[in-house]
Amino acid sequence: MQKIWVVILMMAVMVSAAWAGSGPDIKEGEWDMTMETEIPGMPVKMPPIAYSQCITKDTPIPENQQPNQDCRMVDTKTSGNTVSWVVKCNGPEGEMTGSGSVTYQDDQMNGSMVMETQGMKISTRMKGHYVGPCKK
Repeated sequence: MQKIWVVILMMAVMVSAAWAGSGPDIKEGEWDMTMETEIPGMPVKMPPIAYSQCITKDTPIPENQQPNQDCRMVDTKTSGNTVSWVVKCNGPEGEMTGSGSVTYQDDQMNGSMVMETQGMKISTRMKGHYVGPCKK
């Protein structure tokens, strides 16, 4: 009887480990994305930024790091097809912290992020669509 419990426990651990390591439920490949950023107090609306990125289960977070920014992820979480994160950046304007999340649904993606620096909150909305296999 004790051997059966040991086997059941080992199977539960293996299933949990496999599930935890499986990553988000996303379509891996090249994605075209657009980011729209709003900065309070700016007299002119910033134009959207469009770019492409190879998205995989290992790299599911859209990246559009600006030059002269040293950013690092300090926390990431995955729940189904949603990925959330906390990021810290150091740049010429000082330290910035932020959090965001993105949800993948079939060939579409939507998300948002809020960065905070010097008491100002910068909001970004993201959307994207799958275009095909990653370019090598």
